Amino acid sequence: MNQFLSEISGDLKQEHHIELIPFANFLQEIAKNPKHIFRNINQMVHDMINHYIPQGINEYPNDPESINFIKYNTNKLFVEGLETPFFADRLLANQLIQVIRSLRQGVMKNKMLVFVGPPGSGKSTFLNNFIEKLEHYSRTEKGVMFDTAWKINIQKLGVNWKNLLDENPESPIIPKDKNLYMVCPGHDHPIIHIPKSARKNLLSSIIEDKDVLDEIYNKKEFSWVLESESCPICSSLIRQLLKSISPKEVWSMLYARHYEFARKLGEGISVYNSGDPVNHTPKGNRELQRRLELLFHSSNAVRYQFSDIALTNNGVMAIMDVKSHNIERLENLHGVISDGIHKVGNMEEKINSLFVTLINPEDLSVIINHKSFRDRVSIIQIPYVRDYKTEADIYKNGYGHNVEDKFLPNILESFAKVVVSSRLSKNSKEIIHWIKDPKKYQHLCDDHLKILRMELYSGNLPQWLHAKDLSALDKESRRAIIGEGESQGQSGLSGRESLRIFDSFYRQYRVQQNYITIDNVITFFRDSVFKSSVTSNFLDSLKNYYDYNLLQEIKEAMYYYNDTQISKEIMNYLFAVNVEMDSVVECPYTKEKIKVNLDFLIHIEKQLIPEKISAYERMTYRKETQMIYITQTLNEIRSGKKIQDTKQFMALLADYNISIKQFVLEPFANNKNFRRAIQDYETPNFKSYDKRLTEEVNYLIQNLVEKYNYSLEGAKQVTIYCLDEELMKKFPNN
Repeated sequence: MNQFLSEISGDLKQEHHIELIPFANFLQEIAKNPKHIFRNINQMVHDMINHYIPQGINEYPNDPESINFIKYNTNKLFVEGLETPFFADRLLANQLIQVIRSLRQGVMKNKMLVFVGPPGSGKSTFLNNFIEKLEHYSRTEKGVMFDTAWKINIQKLGVNWKNLLDENPESPIIPKDKNLYMVCPGHDHPIIHIPKSARKNLLSSIIEDKDVLDEIYNKKEFSWVLESESCPICSSLIRQLLKSISPKEVWSMLYARHYEFARKLGEGISVYNSGDPVNHTPKGNRELQRRLELLFHSSNAVRYQFSDIALTNNGVMAIMDVKSHNIERLENLHGVISDGIHKVGNMEEKINSLFVTLINPEDLSVIINHKSFRDRVSIIQIPYVRDYKTEADIYKNGYGHNVEDKFLPNILESFAKVVVSSRLSKNSKEIIHWIKDPKKYQHLCDDHLKILRMELYSGNLPQWLHAKDLSALDKESRRAIIGEGESQGQSGLSGRESLRIFDSFYRQYRVQQNYITIDNVITFFRDSVFKSSVTSNFLDSLKNYYDYNLLQEIKEAMYYYNDTQISKEIMNYLFAVNVEMDSVVECPYTKEKIKVNLDFLIHIEKQLIPEKISAYERMTYRKETQMIYITQTLNEIRSGKKIQDTKQFMALLADYNISIKQFVLEPFANNKNFRRAIQDYETPNFKSYDKRLTEEVNYLIQNLVEKYNYSLEGAKQVTIYCLDEELMKKFPNN
């Protein structure tokens, strides 16, 4: 036990020991890494976010109309290692990254970040987790910031150190080395104690990289390095010291130390709840003040007094809810935010903090209706989750990731879609502006296209969108749709309610023998007490949407892609439309001899244009194909492209594959042996079926398992469901 206590005592001593760095040594550190050391709170928060949130994923990197609506993983910042995780959906994550970039660039100076969201949206969890990670980051090498400490050599000032002692000779303020220690309560960066007129020359003499020096001189994010001034306490101390000693001796008493944030102590981080009274009484240290008065023979020479706000200078001050005392606290912050100045008696504190406020939508008028605040706030919405994938992640976190083992793939997400649908407004102005004829999607989407909106908010561009609508979805339209999405989620089922509903659902269906299905989800919401939260039309559409996607998975799983043969047929066809009928020619791309007649052309065209068309329409299709080949494709080939890399070839290849997949299940739709073979898969009876059928079934099941994460039993279950529900008839052209 004694050994254990000795070990943890050493760990505690090391963890809480703050080393003082002589200013001369600190200048050497600046020379090595100036951009890292010259960080204020805004830059430090920017770096912290980038540290915890890795570079995002753009699923459509080659899309010319992309607006960089990126998939970010925020788990390291808001979930991992935290008691209560917070899940940021894609909309919030992108908005947060944009705000953080503004912090780095200095755009957010003299502004307050206001996070708005309804009760139960997780605002408090968001801020608590953010602050906990900020505290941790400030204690790492990457997150370190610096503030000021003074080690005043009493004997150099001609004062007998014994005169400063009282009855307690072991006073921590005057240790055995006979120096008077004083930290800057306003967390001044040591560099700002150098006179403004001398700073440029000092930096030029120690920083060799001229490009870095140019950034420090000219970029807004580093403007404080040349413009900031010492706090009243440090500036008065310097002034008094210079009366007795040389500037060089003053700088020998200046030290840097690691600025570690500690929410519990109010150091670098202060969080105020509405019940915390406002304290206008200046803080100080009476014992230190007495010694300063004895040292400088004056009661006003150096006044060691400061405000609560000063303790969070170059840190974070957060107001958790704009009610009760926090309304007054917010009013008091106006001058601090706009001018960066806070009065403490006759003294003026310079404050450059990151001010954060959490507020419910109904209380937003406290800020918006206040003229002096309108231009001083940046509002970020923290509504209920609007991304069904994030909503599903919340259920997995609450019940463990093995909760998925009881669900068929896509069912947990379907449950999440029902919940998220309650949070979206009935109509979308931007969707209506974009989709001129919503009825063409009625076989997949609800009347108000909420399913489509959810896919877009989750970063998906559905393949079932018509080409005309896809082409109309330009950058301007996408920004408008995502911008509108940022205001969604202000009503509907809250996060707490959704967990309660999911718990009720899971308890009811987890006991059944088979996997939980889409029908279980639909039945639950139709019959339960929660049915008022979602419309019947949405539930019908959700089932259709699930059925459609399941059919695509099964078709994809059954489709055997013979790349070589399909490519040859397309190349032969492109060459054949340019020669006379009934000719026998050698295709220069495949080196195959082909007889160009109607049978040859129609055989390939059945795959390229599967719908029934007239002879005239077929002829028109060939002429258009020939024209594109002559005017575009040949030019691409002459410029060095292979025919397989031309736009026309790739477009025809896509059409061909879609066509084959569309009809891949037709031979088995009414085949009773096929259904029985699915049921008998991996049983002794399976061997009794003919070889071709067993190969087809095995290929299907294995692909469903490998490509779409089904278990063997799950793959069998959904395939039989597809056959029994006659999904091929339900979606005949898909």
